[in-house]
Amino acid sequence: MILFIFEGKKCEPRLFETLKHLFFAKETEPFVCTYNSNIYSLYSKLKGYDVFENVTASGNTVTILNDILQKKGDDTLADILEVDVSEIFLFFDYDFQESRLTLEENNRHIGEMLEYFDDETENGKLHINYPMVESVFYTKQLPDKDYLSYDVTREKCHNFKALARDFSFYNSFEHLLISGNKNEKEEKKLLKQQTAKENWLHLTDMNVRKANFICVGVDAIPALKENLAQNNIYENQLAKYVNTESCRVSFDKSYPKGALIEKYTAFINLNPKYYAAYRDRAILYTHIGKYREAVADNQLLITHNERVWSDAIINKVEALFFLKDYDEALKVANHYFAICEKPTAECYRIRAEIFRKLKMSDEYKADMRESKRLRKEEKNRIW
Repeated sequence: MILFIFEGKKCEPRLFETLKHLFFAKETEPFVCTYNSNIYSLYSKLKGYDVFENVTASGNTVTILNDILQKKGDDTLADILEVDVSEIFLFFDYDFQESRLTLEENNRHIGEMLEYFDDETENGKLHINYPMVESVFYTKQLPDKDYLSYDVTREKCHNFKALARDFSFYNSFEHLLISGNKNEKEEKKLLKQQTAKENWLHLTDMNVRKANFICVGVDAIPALKENLAQNNIYENQLAKYVNTESCRVSFDKSYPKGALIEKYTAFINLNPKYYAAYRDRAILYTHIGKYREAVADNQLLITHNERVWSDAIINKVEALFFLKDYDEALKVANHYFAICEKPTAECYRIRAEIFRKLKMSDEYKADMRESKRLRKEEKNRIW
């Protein structure tokens, strides 16, 4: 039996059921248990069993967790014997915003947890969601070419679920789930299953590449999975993101965009008429969430020559979208479509997202249809 221990009882088990259906061999025997509290609570409970100092406690994970859960009135593991479990996997959020202890204390505790839960055939294997499981929802349309750049500060993690919901291309987790409707037609079920599988494969590729980037600075699939050990990812998160002036965590950043912006600014100060530098700086501003600065740089290009720098118009639209100024974003987007002879699929998708936020359903559907049609044309031209 393989034991999966999740932090929460709502989101994670639903996602797991889809993963099990899509990717697990039929003979696999998983058992799911939810802890229903965060990783720092689990640490404090485990301390009471002296597991981090007492080596004799090693290998008794099922027994200890059952005791902890039963004290909370949860009998989920009551009938599970240690000898029946071949592998144990634990999935918990980093919960960057947790403030009952200092950040340094929290980080030390997670370090101890990762050291203890480092082997699925022994005490168990701990996997950390950065900053929380909802990061799987923080994407544009999959595959998301910008995923490598996403990170979030500790301050913003207090409202990360809403942040992810507002940013996401998707309205919910439904794009990652198989159908649970017994009355749904088989054709629709199969289509939803195929869509979910494709999206999970995209997410897997994006997250493995991102983990490798966090660890070694290379956007690629690593040759060995050992290169992405959980403690290695964690140490690099701390060194490159958490223990920095901006105090942030990368979703699962890559190059230091702040330093690049400083270089572009210095260059622009010396070469104020080199307009390509404003374009590149505007893109960097958007990536790090400085949307007002992005709007200003794009507007400078538009004022200079909006037909030469027509991309600046759609880039301004995107920045306005993230500022939630949807009415102004739509006004600027419509101007772009009026002067641009051949808007791309991505431009239609961006305007469609504005329509979605403004609850303009017919317009949203029309732009999404055109975006998909143009993407198909682009693929045909490539092949």
